[in-house]
Amino acid sequence: MKKILSLAGVLLILLASASLAMGHPHPDPNADAHLIVSAAVGATAGDGPVIKGMFVLGDDDPEEEGTQIMPLPGEGNEKSYKTFYKYAIVSDPNGIADIAAVYQKLNDENGNRVIRESLCTDITGNPEEWNAVLDEAWKASLISDDELAEYKYGLNDAKKQLKIFKAENSLSNCNPAGVYEAYFKAVDSYGLFYEDRTYFEYLPLKAIGLDFSSINYGAVGVNLEKWISGDENWATPEKPTIKNQGNVPLQVSVQGFPMRGENLKQRLTADSLSVELLGQFVYGLAEPVTMEGFLQPCTPTQISFGIKVPLGTAADNYSGDITIDIVGEHDDDHDHDDDDHVHA
Repeated sequence: MKKILSLAGVLLILLASASLAMGHPHPDPNADAHLIVSAAVGATAGDGPVIKGMFVLGDDDPEEEGTQIMPLPGEGNEKSYKTFYKYAIVSDPNGIADIAAVYQKLNDENGNRVIRESLCTDITGNPEEWNAVLDEAWKASLISDDELAEYKYGLNDAKKQLKIFKAENSLSNCNPAGVYEAYFKAVDSYGLFYEDRTYFEYLPLKAIGLDFSSINYGAVGVNLEKWISGDENWATPEKPTIKNQGNVPLQVSVQGFPMRGENLKQRLTADSLSVELLGQFVYGLAEPVTMEGFLQPCTPTQISFGIKVPLGTAADNYSGDITIDIVGEHDDDHDHDDDDHVHA
């Protein structure tokens, strides 16, 4: 919290009777009174505006104190944006008409600017909106009973003691998890200003997306290895691509299941299947295999799949499934769509 003040001139008004100024001890009671008036007119010295309260609405974890905002997972090759709202309640010792503007910006926990400084919207003239906002903040335990009563009293049009300002912000699934700083600056008509800040947590999200739903090995020779190579182009599903749609690095595990022949019903075990991701090759997928590399947020990554049909396998059309799971579903990060089933 920081208050910055400037010093200006003081309005002076001096009054004196003409007769006293002229040194007459007994002025004529019938004479007209002559007043000498002088003034030094300038900006008023004194305190600037004060930010009485701040909070961020959009809480996705009511069990935790404060505001926690959960990202939306990316969709396809596009970012997803989570919108939330920040509020500041401001007073001024010279009256609320002296409050000229309130500015806001958003920084991450390393002090990097995420949203540049911009004007907030004054919603004081919309009591239906600010009443709902204050009630929501109170229900979320962001303001106390006393603060709720104080703010509603001061914002009442008959009292005119407070103003409330609103800012709309958005973060994408590519913004990292962490504690974000919501900064406000209230400015009055004389240039005096007051800075303050509040904080919220942008939660970690684990999510993956695939640009393919099946793997078609086509014609495969017995005892010959064949690969379906991936790429980083989301528009080519025949070349598999996997993407971390969350905001924290993650690992995946891959498991294959037996493939069954369409006509003869012979089983082809998942030991015949293989996978490559981030340079790691794994042969045999009958058990879940954790891939060592970490998928980075918002980064399309190629993933490739192989097959080697053992000797003695009958000619037929075989089909089965492969699952790709996010590793660490029991940790503190939140998973979304942590199971992808691919038909092979």
